[in-house]
Amino acid sequence: MRTIKFAAYLFYRYYSKPPQRGGPYLRTIASLTLLSFMHVLFIASLFGEGNFIQKAVDYFSLNKTIIILILMSLAGTLILLFIKEKDLKELDEKYGTNTAKIKTGNVWLIIYCVISFTLVILGAFWNKYINS
Repeated sequence: MRTIKFAAYLFYRYYSKPPQRGGPYLRTIASLTLLSFMHVLFIASLFGEGNFIQKAVDYFSLNKTIIILILMSLAGTLILLFIKEKDLKELDEKYGTNTAKIKTGNVWLIIYCVISFTLVILGAFWNKYINS
């Protein structure tokens, strides 16, 4: 949980910089929700169920679209329950001056995001060509 909160802090720190507009906390939650949903897609594609988004887009099945919305809402709600804005501000006070840890964390977060995107793409190929 500490690692997830630190990743949330890195997103929060990024979205708190001046060129960004809007609420940095909600953007952080949205980013973490997207990452968690990518993991759900990867796991679903490994079990042969990763094509439910493609079917929802192709046929616009209202049921499948509602399922996707429910999954995204549940992931966002769970993240909202576990990561509070107060915790992120406390982490800012704790790590705000430790630039080495922040730079290292940002590098690992970028690597993690690239690996997550790659796994989703590989899972889609697995589901389409190997698991079909």
